[in-house]
Amino acid sequence: LDLRSVTAADPASLRLLARLQQDLYRRGCQLLVCQAGRFTAPLMSHGLDPSSLRPTVDLALENLEDMLLG
Repeated sequence: LDLRSVTAADPASLRLLARLQQDLYRRGCQLLVCQAGRFTAPLMSHGLDPSSLRPTVDLALENLEDMLLG
């Protein structure tokens, strides 16, 4: 999920995103959040796992390719 173009997000939206990441993780999936910028700390305060954060989309794609190739 690339947040590069997001200009504003209310606390309820950030909480929902963190819960989505947690729910997907419990189901064996991984949600990567890219370029979170100023939303990083609020997302983490709502429970987003810091290991889900990637600084760029390219790095996220590279990590996902590595996971798929095992």
